[in-house]
Amino acid sequence: MRIDSSSDTWLDIEKWTTDQLIEMREQNDNDLNKNDTAKLRGRIEFAKDLLALTEKPAPEPEVRDHHYVD
Repeated sequence: MRIDSSSDTWLDIEKWTTDQLIEMREQNDNDLNKNDTAKLRGRIEFAKDLLALTEKPAPEPEVRDHHYVD
């Protein structure tokens, strides 16, 4: 997947996700039960993965066979 990190859409997503990440980290510092903590940490990981999309190079497509059938 290729992300245009300068597009208005991406900049909006990045800002929203960064704001959410800050809030979720603050919530994680509170006294939560085990299940809520696990759920919140999963959401934090997802937000971090989303923000990292522009840092990862686009994956090379897997081509298994270069021979074509006529």
